[in-house]
Amino acid sequence: MSYSNLIRSLDKMEQCEGFDCGHPYDISVISKAEAILNCRFSKQLTHYLSKYGYIGFFGVELYGITKSDFSNEVLEGNMVEWTLHERIVSRLDNLWIPIRFEDDGYMAFMDYNTLNSEGEPRIILSHDTDAGYIFDQVLADDLGDYLFALHQKIQYSHI
Repeated sequence: MSYSNLIRSLDKMEQCEGFDCGHPYDISVISKAEAILNCRFSKQLTHYLSKYGYIGFFGVELYGITKSDFSNEVLEGNMVEWTLHERIVSRLDNLWIPIRFEDDGYMAFMDYNTLNSEGEPRIILSHDTDAGYIFDQVLADDLGDYLFALHQKIQYSHI
């Protein structure tokens, strides 16, 4: 449960090879995304979106907001359009918001059904099946802890 892990991880990601990010979004765009998804974003997600929009580093892509009009033109990497699409196609839980495609049909989601004491959603791993996304395991207590662990894993795999 660590906002400090979020800040520390984001700062370290900026120093990584291949770092790329979108651009900051103001609260009006973030509020529009919340309204479209019918989900109030946490402090950590709001910080991430307001500072970066989305992030890529070492070939890893973290979902976020890629454009402010939410026109459903590009799904990949855009948490709003992708979520809306998957709610229809795969019956995605209405309170699961994607943060990262993990591998082979597995996706990391912010699970707004389960919030910690700081109001942050846990990060879960789920896989896509014919019946929709199925919960597999909890990856982290919040976004900051997830990004901290992800950065450590990626950093050491590139040494």
